[in-house]
Amino acid sequence: VRASNRDITERKQTEAELERKTTELSRLYRASGVLFASTASDLGSLGQTIVDTLLVEFEQSNCSLLLVQPDFQILNHIAAAGPYAEEVGKVELRLDGRGLVPQAIRSGKLINLPDVSTSTDYVPNWEAARSELVIPLILDQRVIGAIDLQSTEPEAFSADDERVLSLFAERAALALENTRLFSQAERRLKNLQALHSIDLAIAGSFDIHITL
Repeated sequence: VRASNRDITERKQTEAELERKTTELSRLYRASGVLFASTASDLGSLGQTIVDTLLVEFEQSNCSLLLVQPDFQILNHIAAAGPYAEEVGKVELRLDGRGLVPQAIRSGKLINLPDVSTSTDYVPNWEAARSELVIPLILDQRVIGAIDLQSTEPEAFSADDERVLSLFAERAALALENTRLFSQAERRLKNLQALHSIDLAIAGSFDIHITL
C-alpha cells in the first residue's frame, strides 16, 4: 500500500512538473511570437511591445526597459508598463552610478533581490516596490540594456521566473538589435536619396545661382 501511495504521489508530482513546464513554454512561445511578429520600426515602439508582453504573458506588476546609450553614461528609459509606470521612468540612472539596473548591466549578470530594503545598491523609484528582478540584455557578449521587473510582493521572483524570463530577454535583445540596424539602414537610405536629389539638381541646372 505504501509503495502504491508513493507511486501515485510521484506520478502526480511528475504530472504537475510537466504541466508547469508546458505552461512556461507556451508563455515563452507566445511572447516570442509577439516579438518577431511586431512591425515596430523604432526602438521605442518595440520596447513598449516588450514590456506590455511581459505584463500580459508573465503577469508582472511593473516592468521597464532601459538601453545603454553609446558614448553616454545615462541609461535611456525606452519603455515602461504597469500601474506605476510613470513613477519608474522619473528616476535617472547612470551606467557608472548606483542602482540594480546599472549593476546588472556592468556585470552582465541577472540580479534577483527578494527584499529591496536590504540592499544599499537599490535606488528607490517606486514606493510600493518590495522585490526586483533585473535581467541584462546581452547580444554577442555585449550588454545593450536591461529589463527591470518590480513587484509589490517580497520574494516575488522564483528560479523558474529567472530561467524563463532570461530566455525571453535573449529574444528581446535580438529583436531590439534588428530594429536598430533597420533604423540605421533606413536613415542611410534617406541620406543617399537626399544626396542623389542634390546631384540631379546641380547637374540639371545651367544657372550658377541655382547650382550654388
